[in-house]
Amino acid sequence: MTWDFDSSEPLIAPDRVLAYYAEMIGGVLDQLALPELLVVTFQQRALERLVERAETEPPTRWPTPLFWPLARGSLSGKALAMARLPIGAPAAASALELMIAAGARTILLVGSAGSLQPHLPIGSLAVPNEAIRHEGTSHHYLPASEAVAASPELADLLMSAALRRAKVALAHGPTWTTDAPYRECTATVARLRSSGVLTAEMEAAALFAVARHRGARIGAILAVSDELWGSWNPGFHTLAYGRALLRAVDIALEAAADL
Repeated sequence: MTWDFDSSEPLIAPDRVLAYYAEMIGGVLDQLALPELLVVTFQQRALERLVERAETEPPTRWPTPLFWPLARGSLSGKALAMARLPIGAPAAASALELMIAAGARTILLVGSAGSLQPHLPIGSLAVPNEAIRHEGTSHHYLPASEAVAASPELADLLMSAALRRAKVALAHGPTWTTDAPYRECTATVARLRSSGVLTAEMEAAALFAVARHRGARIGAILAVSDELWGSWNPGFHTLAYGRALLRAVDIALEAAADL
């Protein structure tokens, strides 16, 4: 059976879920409220860097079912929240739904990705402008025929900040979002590489779709953690990747300060 996009009203809305959890912690919805500016990542060391660089309280657990780490602080006089989201499109999208319902309207994502291009080795940075939708979550938010993109103004801000700060290979272009990292098959990788797709990851298309559906802005910067253009070359524990991830955090915060 093929999936047909359903535009009717959902039975479960994130604002109602948020109100339900507020009741569970004593009926105070303000405890869950978030500022408009939100910086999210999937890596603990990236969250630690965010907390270190922003004027922030220690991370706590946002009292919702996943209990993901969240810190609140300020940057250049702007209130912001920083959080580590769960990995994978369905869980990350569900988390972002609740955070948008709680008040987030401008989201900057610091992530990791595999590179499809030889000119982007481990330790490089990429700012995606759109995402190829090979995951399932985004198809519940937009018809399959529609492209999904980052907010152009946020992508431009991230790229400008990266050009000022980055001293590594840097590119701006499409990313490939897939639910199945063990099915990143050679023919697909070769086809996407030849069409100019830069990276492969697991969340961008879903998060871009959620933000578009909810009227929020989102942009992303990705640190290259492994290489996919030949045989797989992992670099998750290399100094080059670690430095690129922290540099991506600094770039995201610089872009946030420029908003």
